[in-house]
Amino acid sequence: MDGLPSLPSFRQGCCITAVGLLIYALARVIYNAFFHPLSRFPGPRGAASTKWWLVYKMFVEGVSLSTLREELHQKYGIYYLVTLLLPR
Repeated sequence: MDGLPSLPSFRQGCCITAVGLLIYALARVIYNAFFHPLSRFPGPRGAASTKWWLVYKMFVEGVSLSTLREELHQKYGIYYLVTLLLPR
């Protein structure tokens, strides 16, 4: 049995998994913000990076979706409405 590699403990496994998920999330945000084909369209970088931006705006800042849509349309024009409807 000495020839077999030892498995990491549960705590090490949880830490490795957490670090892996954080690295994946960070890589995904960077890709969506700078390298995704839709990243060249105007709009807030937070909205380009993740859908959590909308959750933050609605529940933390208390902005309704209709008000937010009108403000973004005034600031960025029709391009924002088109990219909001396209899937990521």
